[in-house]
Amino acid sequence: MEWAWRAGPKEFIAAGLDEKTVQEIVARRPHISPEKEMDRLEERDIQVLTWEDSSYPPRLKEIYSAPAVLYLKGNLLPEDEWAVAVVGTRRATVYGREATEQMAGGLGRNRVTVVSGLAKGIDTAAHQAAIREGGRTIAVLGSSLDCLYPAENARLAAAIIEHGAVLSEYPLGTKPAPTNFPWRNRIISGLSLGVLVVEAGEDSGANITVKYALEQINKTGIQKLGGAKLEFVYSDHKSDAKVGLVEAERLMTQEKVSVILGPTNTGVATGIGPLADKYQVPLLDMGTSGDNIYPMNLSFWRTNGIPTTKTAEIGVDHLTDLVKTGKVKVDRIVIANPDTTSGKVGSDAILNRLKQNGLGDKVVQQLAYDPAATDQSPLVLKIKAANPDVLFSQVLPADLIAIVKAMDSVGFNPPIWEFCTNTPSSPTVWASLGQALTDKYLHRPGVFGDIGFAESLADNYKPAADFLRDYRVWAKANNVPETISDYQVWAVGAMNILQKVLEDTGSRDPVVINNALKTFSLPLGDPKLINPAYAPALKWDAQGKVNGTFLLFQWRPEKNRLEIVWGPVTTAEPWLK
Repeated sequence: MEWAWRAGPKEFIAAGLDEKTVQEIVARRPHISPEKEMDRLEERDIQVLTWEDSSYPPRLKEIYSAPAVLYLKGNLLPEDEWAVAVVGTRRATVYGREATEQMAGGLGRNRVTVVSGLAKGIDTAAHQAAIREGGRTIAVLGSSLDCLYPAENARLAAAIIEHGAVLSEYPLGTKPAPTNFPWRNRIISGLSLGVLVVEAGEDSGANITVKYALEQINKTGIQKLGGAKLEFVYSDHKSDAKVGLVEAERLMTQEKVSVILGPTNTGVATGIGPLADKYQVPLLDMGTSGDNIYPMNLSFWRTNGIPTTKTAEIGVDHLTDLVKTGKVKVDRIVIANPDTTSGKVGSDAILNRLKQNGLGDKVVQQLAYDPAATDQSPLVLKIKAANPDVLFSQVLPADLIAIVKAMDSVGFNPPIWEFCTNTPSSPTVWASLGQALTDKYLHRPGVFGDIGFAESLADNYKPAADFLRDYRVWAKANNVPETISDYQVWAVGAMNILQKVLEDTGSRDPVVINNALKTFSLPLGDPKLINPAYAPALKWDAQGKVNGTFLLFQWRPEKNRLEIVWGPVTTAEPWLK
């Protein structure tokens, strides 16, 4: 080690280091005390691995510019040679998270180590799923171990250390920088037998279904516009929001398009929405909730996604109807939502609606939990101590899986659980929990939620069933996934709306199209309304806010399936017995 420290540039290059690394070593060496650095590493319980160490991953030595030093917390085991990387976008959709949980969880169950980068979105879901299934996982950082990024994943990093390792090639004090992350990716792939990329690129799940819808519509084109065809333009705004903004402005100003469908995430929509008003080009968003956009009072923007506040309010209204008619008696209510921006919006909306409906005094606790936590026992113990009659929550699939497992471990099951979301209808959640836990906590009386869309509910709504049948035939023929999420259905639903508006108006004038969208209405049951989230019809208010979700789903034990509750909520008595 002493010889290495005193070596010159020629010796470093002869040892296999690249010129850039050698230059950095020579420049930094006068300012570094090896003894102090070792003391700092020991204080933080950080191991140092070099090429000479037996525990240095053999496969990693074979890559181009293999890191000469690895800083490590946790441990690397021989079985980590069986490793697969799971990576993807930081702005993951529900579909992307579900797919990641299924794949990474399956790898974990089968003793295959999951390697990822600890980033938000897909990386986080991959690490969590591996740990949840009792597997091993390795996180590779684009910063040093003492400058963890993102900081909000500190608890997840601690869990990874217990179930694998967190490592970096960067010395202490190295902060995250944009150039670090692409470079660290060589280590992720170098540790792995293969790489699974989730939701990053043109062939993501939502884009596949958009292409399906385009193909169906463009078979005949828009008849009243002489058979004009819709065009798919891809921009990878999930990797960089500016890409979407630049592309949208180009389409509005240079291509002079009549209408735009998209984008597909709130962060990008917040930037593009004002452009629609600036250039007076109607923009129909395919599924964004729009929580941050409605206050802008835009005239040319709208979404067929449902606001977080709306799903919260409707869930409360469902419960209020039952209380008023004497179907249930409520004395104690707990609200538990993720500690995120949308989670806080939803939690406050639930509380405000309960107050408006005369049930505010029944709220005994309002909790915010860490959605990245793999062990939700602390949350569940707080809920259990409050002993609620009703638990309100707006959870994502990964959160629900962890919460249900925690409920089972502490022996708690809320009498009524209103989700204000369609998460408990997700077959991916059921598969991860297993039949016993699913039946005990989700497939039982007392559990209900709002309809977004779920394959498990399609069989008692004909337009959805017909769409799924046709899509699966197409997917099989085109060798793409046959499963579909609510997010993808929103995308296809938006295309159906656009097709109908263009056929009804027969116009290419953006203002005419926008006015038609303002007064647009599509009744529940129409073949083009494939998502049953809207009742009695899909339409928008002056702010561009869509109506819905006025439907519930319930578990029907006698039929062993989920069903949509049609008509007044008070007809849903079976799930209260």
